[in-house]
Amino acid sequence: MRRSSTLAAGLALLLGGTASAALAAAGPRDVAEALRGRLVRLQAGRLAATPPPTQARFVAFYFGASWCGPCRAFQPELRRGHARLRAAGAPVEIVFVSDDRSCPRMAEYITAARMPWPAVACRDRDRLPWLQRARGAALPGLLVYQADGTLVATSWSASGNSRPREVLAELERLAARP
Repeated sequence: MRRSSTLAAGLALLLGGTASAALAAAGPRDVAEALRGRLVRLQAGRLAATPPPTQARFVAFYFGASWCGPCRAFQPELRRGHARLRAAGAPVEIVFVSDDRSCPRMAEYITAARMPWPAVACRDRDRLPWLQRARGAALPGLLVYQADGTLVATSWSASGNSRPREVLAELERLAARP
């Protein structure tokens, strides 16, 4: 068992989950490499391919959708947190994962929300099984991985609730550590 899987299993047990759930949440050995060729970013009013976050120590995956009222309420807070992280020079990237039912709706949400971070391309949402296994059902949601694929924070509790604000605060604490 690789070290990150062991750490994830321990984390899940501490949080009241099961070791098998934690093993399912273990990410790839290199998150940036797993995202290569799968990201887009809003550029000049349209979505364009963008490189993966190779310099990020942490990658936070924001799960949301245009139809989700709590997502629309949380997204400005996430944008402000992202701005604080950038201003501090934190080695962090946020990546949007859409739950919209169509690619045009995803693009509209990214544009309307003025998301400054990349998104998993619509066609690739289901091609990252490690990410889909780790997510919960409630929106919005945040998963934070270290660059080596170790899951370090999740907004989803064992009961299925999501607390993304708590995970955003934890991300800021993690990023502030040397």
